[in-house]
Amino acid sequence: QRLAPPVSKKTVKLAVVGIGFVGATVASWLYINMTFSGLFGGFSDLWSLLQRMLPPDYYQLSAVVSATIETLWMALIGTAIAVLLSIPLAFGAARNTTPHAMVFVACRAVITLTRAIPDLIFAAIFVQAFGIGPLAGVLALGLHSIGMIGKMFADAIENADADPRDATSATGASKWQSIIASIIPQATPTMIGTALYRLDINVRGSAVLGLVGAGGIGFLIQTSLRSLDYPSALA
Repeated sequence: QRLAPPVSKKTVKLAVVGIGFVGATVASWLYINMTFSGLFGGFSDLWSLLQRMLPPDYYQLSAVVSATIETLWMALIGTAIAVLLSIPLAFGAARNTTPHAMVFVACRAVITLTRAIPDLIFAAIFVQAFGIGPLAGVLALGLHSIGMIGKMFADAIENADADPRDATSATGASKWQSIIASIIPQATPTMIGTALYRLDINVRGSAVLGLVGAGGIGFLIQTSLRSLDYPSALA
């Protein structure tokens, strides 16, 4: 007879987390008064809206192309800003490279704060400060992206193998010389992959930021929807 594996602390923790997640889901469902009829009952209204949108109207195609290019540049510049700001923050937020405990706490706090504030909130604030246009979108994407890029960069630095660093330090290299020679080469592939993945996210996110006036294709979509020009919005 096959015996069941012994119950470990990890199994108990996973069970508690799973039960807690199910309980939280049920509680949230009840709290916001969700019903299955309400969940699936809106398809008729959605179909009605699609009928009003079809066929798409491309009368402002040149403006759409221009806004799409602007959206792509917003995503690229915003990601570049985030990467440049995240590099020093990541070295300060990684336990194996931070120069001081207070620097570690400060860098972690900045990374957490930028991740906690949605990019739409950043965009709405910057639109009020700088006016309608792509500058607000670029700054919003750049600041919000620090939360993810800085966290992933710091994790990549922390997960670097310590043996090469110890070897370079044994040859008389300084702390930052050993970091440059041993940690950065190990972390670079992950950092590049993270930056490219965030760029992919920001391309989609920049299209949404236009809904609050931050430029790009989203601004045209918002204008068409507010004027009830649904075929143009679909296009």
